[in-house]
Amino acid sequence: MNQLKNLKEIDMLPLSNDYVFKRIFGKGGNEKILKSLLEAILRIKIQKIELKNPEIPKETIDEKLSILDIKAEINDNTIIDIELQVGNTTSIERRLVVYNAKLIAGEIKVSEKYQKAKDTIVICIMNDNVVKRNAYLSLAMLKYEKTEEIRYVDMKYEKEVD
Repeated sequence: MNQLKNLKEIDMLPLSNDYVFKRIFGKGGNEKILKSLLEAILRIKIQKIELKNPEIPKETIDEKLSILDIKAEINDNTIIDIELQVGNTTSIERRLVVYNAKLIAGEIKVSEKYQKAKDTIVICIMNDNVVKRNAYLSLAMLKYEKTEEIRYVDMKYEKEVD
């Protein structure tokens, strides 16, 4: 116990260090810690959590390799990607969309229906306010949203239902 009191701040690696973050939250045996983090962020109860291989295999030789910081599956139905980005956040939104698309694509096998793909959540922890909001937590969803009045063209189909 006395050893802990004698440690200087400089001796401690910050949780924002990529290596430290992955060793604490992404290492087998530490699933309880990851579960607590995810429950706090997502505000849901997690019954089961399983760490997954964070590498998303390339489909072609010239495709960019994607290695996630932490990949896990929760409750047997949702794939989670957790990214720690404390440096350059240029194009982070595009990178996260690509990671999410690859996670979804990796869930569907030949001749399977798209509905079979598990839900995906991408969490990015960063020290930069990319979205320029007065909030410590920002939530974005990819979803269909009516943004303007729908303009119909008579194509001789039965009337559509909104």
